Amino acid sequence: LGEGNLSSYFSGMNQRAMSLYSGINVPSSFYTSLLTAKDPDDLPGGTAAPDTRAIISTQMYNLFLSDQNTFQIHLYVRAAKQSNLLLGGLFRRESGKYVPAAVPEGTYRPFIEVTHMDHQYGMKSGFPNLKPGTVPVFSAHFPLYRAPSADVLADLSIDFRLSELEGIVKSMYNSDTERLYVLNEQGQALFASDPDWIGEQVTAGWSRVPGSRESGHFSWDKDGFEGIVLYRHIDAPLFKGSIIKLVPYEDLYADARVITRFNTGIGV
Repeated sequence: LGEGNLSSYFSGMNQRAMSLYSGINVPSSFYTSLLTAKDPDDLPGGTAAPDTRAIISTQMYNLFLSDQNTFQIHLYVRAAKQSNLLLGGLFRRESGKYVPAAVPEGTYRPFIEVTHMDHQYGMKSGFPNLKPGTVPVFSAHFPLYRAPSADVLADLSIDFRLSELEGIVKSMYNSDTERLYVLNEQGQALFASDPDWIGEQVTAGWSRVPGSRESGHFSWDKDGFEGIVLYRHIDAPLFKGSIIKLVPYEDLYADARVITRFNTGIGV
C-alpha cells in the first residue's frame, strides 16, 4: 500500500463532488437551482425567490450518504448569499455573506484543507447535542462553476472524519520504529504519526524534500533524527504534497529486509 491508495481516496472524493454537474440541462436539478439563484435584494417588489430547500437538501443528503466518513457538508450559494449546512442528519439554511476558505497559492481550484477541529461555517443555528470544535476533521473544498466559464456559482465544503485516511496511511509504516507524515504543498500535516504535528506546519529540515524527482531517499542526522528519509510526491485531485517516511538507522541495521519493506510501503 502507498501513494496509489491515497490518490485513489482523493480521486473518489473528487468524482462524487463532480457528480453535482450531472443535471446541467435538467430544469429541476440541483445544478439548475444554482444557475437560476437570485440575489434577494435584486428581486422585484412582491416577488419571492424560488424555494430550493428540497432540491438542495436532498442532493446534500445523497452526497452525505455516499461516504460513511462524511461529518458535515456546507454549501454557500453566492448569488442568493445563502448558506446550507447538513450535520448529523439535520439541515439548516441561513442568509448572509460567507467568505470561503483561502485557496492555496491564490488559485481557485478544489483542494484539501488539512486536519482541524470542526466548525459550523459561521452558521448561527444550533444543532441539538452537537457542539462545534470537538471533532477532528479535514475538509475538501470545491468551487462549483457556471460551466464552461470560470464564474463560481457556489462553494461546497465537505468535512471528513479521519478514520479512513488514518487506515490508509497507517498501513504505510511501522508505528513502533518509524515516523510518517503526509504534507501538503505548504508543508502542513494532513497526517503525522506524531499527533502533535497533525494540522500543523512542519518546519524540520528533512521535510524540504527535492521537488525535481517523483520519489527518492536521503540520509539525515539533524533535528533529533538520524536515519533515512524516504519521500514520494503526490499529485492527486484535491491534494498535492508529499508522503515522507523517517526510518532510523537502528531499524535498518536490525533487519536488512526493511529496504524492501519501506520501498514498497510508499511506492518508491
